[in-house]
Amino acid sequence: MDNESPYMTVQDVAAYLRVKPKTIYAWAGEGRIPAVKLNSLLRFKRDEIDSWAKSCERPSRRVTTLPQERRSRNRTGHSIPPSGGIERIIDRAKREVLHSRPGEARPAVKPGKEG
Repeated sequence: MDNESPYMTVQDVAAYLRVKPKTIYAWAGEGRIPAVKLNSLLRFKRDEIDSWAKSCERPSRRVTTLPQERRSRNRTGHSIPPSGGIERIIDRAKREVLHSRPGEARPAVKPGKEG
C-alpha cells in the first residue's frame, strides 16, 4: 500500500479491513462503503474508510452456546431446534428447501400444523 497516495485500491482496503476483495466489491456495489471511480477504477480514501469503519462499530455481545443436548444432530445433519415456535418453523422450511427436487411443489402448511 502506497502511503503517499490519498487513494487505496480494493486490495488495499481488503487487507486494511481484513476481509476478502470480493466483499469490498459487494459493499461498494451496494453503496455500503464510501468509494469513488477514477476512470472506471474503484478507489477509496483512507480517511473516509476510517470514518466509515468507526461508524460501523458496535459493542460485542456475549455469545451463548446451546446446552449439549440441543447441539446434537438429527439424521439430516441439521441442528435440532429448541422446542419453540419460530425455530421449528424455520427448521422445517430449511428441510423442505434442502430436500425438495427442482420443479417439485412444496406442500401447503396449514396454521398450527408445523413440525
